Amino acid sequence: QQELFIKKLQQCCVVFDFMDPVTDLKSKEIKRACLNELVDYITATRNVLTEPVYPEIVRMIACNIFRTLPPNDNPDFDPEEDDPTLEASWPHLQIVYEFFLRFLESPDFQPSLAKKYIDQRFVLQLLELFDSEDPRERDFLKTVLHRIYGKFLGLRAFIRKQINNIFLRFIYETEQFNGVGELLEILGSIINGFALPLKTEHRQFLMKVLIPLHKSRSLSLYHAQLAYCVVQFLEKDASLTEDVIKGLLKFWPRTCSQKEVMFLGEIEE
Repeated sequence: QQELFIKKLQQCCVVFDFMDPVTDLKSKEIKRACLNELVDYITATRNVLTEPVYPEIVRMIACNIFRTLPPNDNPDFDPEEDDPTLEASWPHLQIVYEFFLRFLESPDFQPSLAKKYIDQRFVLQLLELFDSEDPRERDFLKTVLHRIYGKFLGLRAFIRKQINNIFLRFIYETEQFNGVGELLEILGSIINGFALPLKTEHRQFLMKVLIPLHKSRSLSLYHAQLAYCVVQFLEKDASLTEDVIKGLLKFWPRTCSQKEVMFLGEIEE
């Protein structure tokens, strides 16, 4: 059974071109059925996560999900107005993500065996995918990263630092990153678990990253998640309130009433 499991994992490493809807139809269908079998097998059968399958599982996931995201064809793309470009290979990708989650959530999953393969490099590539335009993919990524954060204690500081870097690049360089809301949602529950007294690293994150995130033009896309994170900090440590309000006043919108309403709502909370 283990040999067959590994063979099927290797078979699913073949990636098809979904931009051409008419080629390899039979092979695409075979792979889809095979991925579904893998999901059922890992869900229904106990003791299948033996040491030799870990590298094969991570390799299959990496082959399928790690890819260069297509550039945005529309230079005037407005995430609030325009429909996102959906991922063409979703019929396969969705099942790979489903498999990845079942793998991480399996009662037999052992982080001590997986950490050789789910390492810093893997996490970096995973974070890059949060820029996917497809909201379905970002939703899966959010749950996957949250599970990794929960199970791999050695990766926690690294994950926080890299999210920090993504946000700083977004604030001061690009103002373009699709997954800000999803990353903030993960941070909301991470902040919830911070111990008191708050570390300097966490206070700096609040003042140097979360507060400046308020100045972006696309604030409305992630404001609810951002406000939740800020409120979580203040519930942990009320002495931060004065600094937070001063920070919000510094970035207070002067010409956009819609943003002003968001700021007022946040101060009310």
